[in-house]
Amino acid sequence: MRNFYVDLHVHLGSNWRGAPIKITASPQMTLERILVEARERKGLDIVGIVDTLGPSVQEELHHLCLKNILQELPGGGLRHKNGITLILGGELETREGAHFITYLPNLDCLKGFAKAVSPFITNMNLSTQRAGFSLQRLMSMADAYGGVVIPAHAFTPHKGVYGCAVRRLGELFPAGLPPSLVGIELGLSSDTSMADRIAETHQLTFLSNSDAHSLGKLAREYNIICCRGASYEELMAAITCTNGRKVVANYGLEPQLGKYYRSYCSACGYLAQEKGPVISCPRCDSDQVVLGVRDRIDSIADWARPRSPEGRPPYIYQVPLEFIPGVGPRTLARLLAAFGTEMNVLHKTSLRELIQVLGEKIARRIVRARKGELPINPGGGGKYGKVLT
Repeated sequence: MRNFYVDLHVHLGSNWRGAPIKITASPQMTLERILVEARERKGLDIVGIVDTLGPSVQEELHHLCLKNILQELPGGGLRHKNGITLILGGELETREGAHFITYLPNLDCLKGFAKAVSPFITNMNLSTQRAGFSLQRLMSMADAYGGVVIPAHAFTPHKGVYGCAVRRLGELFPAGLPPSLVGIELGLSSDTSMADRIAETHQLTFLSNSDAHSLGKLAREYNIICCRGASYEELMAAITCTNGRKVVANYGLEPQLGKYYRSYCSACGYLAQEKGPVISCPRCDSDQVVLGVRDRIDSIADWARPRSPEGRPPYIYQVPLEFIPGVGPRTLARLLAAFGTEMNVLHKTSLRELIQVLGEKIARRIVRARKGELPINPGGGGKYGKVLT
């Protein structure tokens, strides 16, 4: 077995004819561009694209298979000619008002699942559509086609199941969480220590994915899994910790860098600094507050401190290169020319190697970012936190 780099939440901005798919994503986020960028620039082994339900995307996938650019794998997933594996997915909003991602093993299952959900969706060609059914119904339909369902960005105030819909997933499953609910996505403003303050999460695998809407955001957060190969079956075995397969580590933003870390007052622009939970504005007393992830978890947690179950993978903080002061497009190009991929720059290159390419000041800043030593102004209300120097 070996380790694989995995990002399972990436959006398509447009299809192969230029029509929009994810309205808020960059038009450069095309299927082929993502697969090349994710492999050759970012260094990923597996990428999950969550906008593959639409007819135009399915048409493109079949076309790429006919051209031998993509090849369906016996264990599920599609292998691009550059070596990266594509996992087919669809992000939908259920009646609960939260987003969930369904992952499917192959094109036939994708086609069947898309046909099953299409009567409940207004426009199948667009991403993250509202569906006229519950999470339970979604899971039942996914199971019928060999798929699994995972809550997306589970703690964010914008469509996260814990962030805006329920205090506990158990509220939606009175008989207990079903075995087919195998994991949750932490999102960009939470980490393992925050999520493990809620008891029911102990039976779920944590995933850290980028939710990329632009090429630069690919692998902003990602996972390392240990398994025998880059296929759907092996990925699911890792997520369910089956036969020695497992998630080895979650790599993600320091939560303070996330867009929704602390509560933000829409009325006066105040970002909470007080001990949480802050649910109304301390400055102007307004209730027009975008609830921060930290504040939401403070209000619903079972414990004041995390209680991680045995075997929980480490959460390793990653400051993306674009967040580091002094690393602009030209500097990033020099780094990639010297070291190949962003994964290498972020985790493998030595201080000495970095100094040879960048000089001491920026090189030491990158190393300090690796160690979590750079000060941060927290984010909130839809604005990222900022790394200080």
